[in-house]
Amino acid sequence: MIDFRDHPHIRALLAIGMPARDYAIAGSWPLYARGWIDAPGDLDVVARGVAWRVAAAAGTPRPAPYDGVRHVWFAARTVEVLDGWFPSVWPDVGQVVDTADRLRGLPFANLDVVLRTKELLGRPKDHAHISIILANR
Repeated sequence: MIDFRDHPHIRALLAIGMPARDYAIAGSWPLYARGWIDAPGDLDVVARGVAWRVAAAAGTPRPAPYDGVRHVWFAARTVEVLDGWFPSVWPDVGQVVDTADRLRGLPFANLDVVLRTKELLGRPKDHAHISIILANR
């Protein structure tokens, strides 16, 4: 299995200093952490409470391009911390954070969240990722 904790994006995330109880790593990273895909180009992190306040204080919160969510970029725009995750589906960010899977001590959005997100986005890579998730259930 890959050692995703050595990836520069994960090191950059950990350097922010957010408490792991208040965030979940989302996007394609839950697949990468399981060794199912190559490393994604960026790291999406859904944060609430203290984690969001730490990220917001360390960067510059700006509106994300969808759903009224705010985000902060770190590490040359390779780590994105967001204060929501598709609020039309998960109006409470705690739904994503509280159900996260722990892999090597880090919280990753569970596969149901990843699958629903990939279905919403519907890009070519999302279709490939959906197939991978379904094949590994």
